[in-house]
Amino acid sequence: MKNIKVFHTSDTHGYITSQSFIDKKKSIFSLSKISSYILKNKDKSTIIIDTGDTLQGSPLTYFFKNNYIKYSNPITNIFNHIGYDFFIPGNHDFNYGLNYLNNFTEKLEATTLSCNILKLNNDSYFDKKYDIKLVNDVKIAIIGATTDYINKWEATENICGLLIEDSFISIRKTVDEVKTMHNPDIIILAYHGGVEKDLLTNIYTDKNIGENIGYKVFMEIKDIDIVLTGHQHRLINHNIQNRVLIQPGSKGQYLSEINITIDDNCKIITSKLLDMQTENHDKEIMSQNKNIINDSEVFFDQVIGYNKANDLLITDRLEARLNKHKIVTLINTMQLEITNADISGTSLANFASGFNKEISIRDVLNTYVYPNTLVVVEINGKELKKILEHHATFFDLVNNNIIISTNYIKPKLELYNYVMFDGISYTINVSNDLGNKITNLKFQNKEVQKEDSFKLCINNYRASGAGNENIYEHLNIIKEYPFDISELLMNYIKDKKNIIISNNNNITIKK
Repeated sequence: MKNIKVFHTSDTHGYITSQSFIDKKKSIFSLSKISSYILKNKDKSTIIIDTGDTLQGSPLTYFFKNNYIKYSNPITNIFNHIGYDFFIPGNHDFNYGLNYLNNFTEKLEATTLSCNILKLNNDSYFDKKYDIKLVNDVKIAIIGATTDYINKWEATENICGLLIEDSFISIRKTVDEVKTMHNPDIIILAYHGGVEKDLLTNIYTDKNIGENIGYKVFMEIKDIDIVLTGHQHRLINHNIQNRVLIQPGSKGQYLSEINITIDDNCKIITSKLLDMQTENHDKEIMSQNKNIINDSEVFFDQVIGYNKANDLLITDRLEARLNKHKIVTLINTMQLEITNADISGTSLANFASGFNKEISIRDVLNTYVYPNTLVVVEINGKELKKILEHHATFFDLVNNNIIISTNYIKPKLELYNYVMFDGISYTINVSNDLGNKITNLKFQNKEVQKEDSFKLCINNYRASGAGNENIYEHLNIIKEYPFDISELLMNYIKDKKNIIISNNNNITIKK
């Protein structure tokens, strides 16, 4: 009998230690907990795989990105400490540019895999498209792939020189090659992408068909025994006819464990998601990264401005959107001042914290968490109303109460896809049918006409059509501002010093 164990992580987003970097309390999950578990339970028959989105997403990754010459990469340190065998880049791993990503992968002891991210000559851009690993005399093929929607989302300069192929076509082609050339006993697909349909009901759970193809791969490429997924931050564990599709959430909350048993002609594959909440932190991780952790805490605590009214904390995610939070007004005001646009739109992250009375860098990074930049697009009145109609679907009416639509909560929490605008005023009528939800749309107190033309400021993510919002991607970009919005916000607060925001009740929401 031959036994092989596979451990799988995904979307850890720089949450590597017991420090939360949000409120200085101990984190209940992180890669350091996963490290503790894996190091106690791995052996020579273990394969450890990460399916990406690890270089961006926490205050610590922001700090390192801005100080990478001074420190060794804490994520490289922990990956090498754990002993990862394979790494598959996620879309957010490209956010800081190819040189930054290359610096990470070159220092990894793990092999970086991707069958669909290629050089222009069709060679693999990273180490390999796939690898063959002999474990307990069992031949295992590991294929890497990344959602090809990087082409839609990422700034051109961050993927310049890459050929990003259709994920499904590349995976199918690579599986055929692996079978022909190596005839493996087990094929594992490690895919930074999600699952677009429920495997049990066959009903679509994804709004943007094409971004995630985990279901299509699992159902149509039967030679793949194990499909490791990510990207959606979901908890998924299916074992159907001795084949596994799994996804372990995000930020080190869960660890995928797959066990393979082969005996003569019998092959048994089992899987489970391990909750890391009660696991102990790996103290070695803290020791290895002590300097950058301590220095980053000092950096995050720098006070850059004041909010004497102490009214900028976000305590209720529905209320912050039902009655546009002052933080939204602040960000939109800043964006309008920088760009001289007519209208500005921004959203709040799922777990945006808001600002304390003494506004610190930590407050800003925990409020505007993404490395987005600003763009200005041309838009007419007809297009503007269509966009507002789309965002009005964020709300639903249940038992005469306005709630957040389940479409923004399941299968993935997407509160960040509700955009609130300044520079205009409008009414959302929640119970009205789509197309008639927006009324009283005005610019400078005048009714907006279909042919009216405006300059709209949004972030580059939104303008690319990402977040299932292709309503933006056809708009003509007038100007781009190549600076992180979080940094612009810090500089804005430093310049103003005393932040006083009045309620701008320009969005009325009615049942």
